[in-house]
Amino acid sequence: MDNIDLESITNSVDFGFNMGLGYEFSQGLFFDARYNFGLTNTLQPIKSSDFDGGGKNRVF
Repeated sequence: MDNIDLESITNSVDFGFNMGLGYEFSQGLFFDARYNFGLTNTLQPIKSSDFDGGGKNRVF
């Protein structure tokens, strides 16, 4: 496999939208859920392939 310079195909800045929900019971037990939705493409298109650069960060 060819070596690929990742700095040349990745963006240095990523913008996203974060949201979360949490609940604490009276006994002190706490539940929390968060979702991160990436708004910008983190990968740039690679000219020598069919990859169009559509990578976004999404985390639950």
